[in-house]
Amino acid sequence: MLKRNVFSTAVIVLSLFFLLPNNAFSFGIGIYSPVFGTGSGDGTLSFDDFDDETDFDFESDHGGIIGIVLDTRVARRGTFNYRLHLGVERGDNDYMVDDGAFNRYVLDNTFGFGVVQTRVVRVWLGPQLRLAAISHTDDENDYTFEVSGVEFGLAPVLGVNVNIGRVMTIAAELGYRFSGLAGSWEYSYSDFEYDYSNTGTFSMSERTFFINLAVIFRVGDVFDSGYEDVDDEKPDYDQDYY
Repeated sequence: MLKRNVFSTAVIVLSLFFLLPNNAFSFGIGIYSPVFGTGSGDGTLSFDDFDDETDFDFESDHGGIIGIVLDTRVARRGTFNYRLHLGVERGDNDYMVDDGAFNRYVLDNTFGFGVVQTRVVRVWLGPQLRLAAISHTDDENDYTFEVSGVEFGLAPVLGVNVNIGRVMTIAAELGYRFSGLAGSWEYSYSDFEYDYSNTGTFSMSERTFFINLAVIFRVGDVFDSGYEDVDDEKPDYDQDYY
């Protein structure tokens, strides 16, 4: 259900993306990967059978698989760009999930404002809003541990786009995310002599430093320098012609 909600939201956002009023319908589309992430935080774990709670601290590592990136302004001149990430992240949590990994089905919405704009490089910064579904299943011979939940996050992000020719761009992002996570867990153990199961809920607060890399292909998105480059000559309307 959580995954379905995230991807339903993604379909809506993607539809709105292509309805955005861009000059000549220019945009960028490509693939990205969250290549690095490290975090820490604290949380609370509840046990339904015991009617009890445990507070804990944790460290986390984040890595990526691959995802889709869409951007309304990659190389084209202008202040504002909207960037969408739709992908899958994996990350260990050394308290709840140490040897396995959380799967995070993420929908990141980034609102960028250009601070440097040249024909080759665009540097931008802005806030990023995350909506994600998280899940984990550890199914061994004797026990099963399952986790499911949601994540909401907010991060300041600094991005750099390096344009290669008229079509391709290499992009990098650095950010620091503040996240809240909540959900439920279920544990069961069974062998020839003993059966046990328990359920509960969890809530966590996490802070994560991350780096994303992307390859973006631009559609009608080119840098238009106007008359600012020496290669473009501005007509001299004050000159008299006979």
